[in-house]
Amino acid sequence: MSSFKTLLCFVALQLCGPAISAAGELPPVLRPFCERVEIKPYSPPLKLGSRTDAVRYAIVAGEPTSRLRMLLQQNRRALDQKQGALGYTWLEMAAVVGNWPAAQELLKAGAKVDAPGWSGQTPFQGALAAGQFGIACQLLKAGARLPDAAQNPTLLPLVALNDDFRGAAVFADYLIRHGGYRVNATAFGTRDTALMIAAELGNQQLVEVLLARGADVSQKNSSGQTARDLAIAAGNQSIAQLLGKR
Repeated sequence: MSSFKTLLCFVALQLCGPAISAAGELPPVLRPFCERVEIKPYSPPLKLGSRTDAVRYAIVAGEPTSRLRMLLQQNRRALDQKQGALGYTWLEMAAVVGNWPAAQELLKAGAKVDAPGWSGQTPFQGALAAGQFGIACQLLKAGARLPDAAQNPTLLPLVALNDDFRGAAVFADYLIRHGGYRVNATAFGTRDTALMIAAELGNQQLVEVLLARGADVSQKNSSGQTARDLAIAAGNQSIAQLLGKR
């Protein structure tokens, strides 16, 4: 799964409904999780990229919010524009890399919470795909909307591909029950479902959620493997046993 995970992490930055809630509110089904989840402290990556876009650099580098605030005052007209070769908005970038203080400054400056990048991905989608579930909760409170399932069929497998097992289970369940996302949707060329990914990673909580929502245990990926096959190969025996009972 390592190469598959690398592919999905890359696509999470490039992916392309109805309103979930009014600003300041959370969907009731997410409140127990969102009221307790902590946003991870921001840690800049080793490679920060070009300084050509000063705002983007300030976000990725984790520069002081006072510096970012000054830059945003100078670039108000570009708040929701698609930036760089990949066409991210600044808020989308802050959500994906996990810099919530930067995201807060952008929202305070007037950035639109659902402004999409060139591929159609909103900051909320970026946060989900990158496993930034605390930030996803905060964006919902700021009025983010649920992405359209028909236009984002791979979002559920992307959510499954995260090491925050509880967050992945909670948001996967929400996407299926309230967003109309197909539980057996597959991810790109590998044709792995969320159940296959959860089984291989060892996320039993997510496996149980997906089974409860009707996941097909007999479905095979492009290599002819079922979720149980992947669980056995990864040494996740309890999950393999659970899947074997279906």
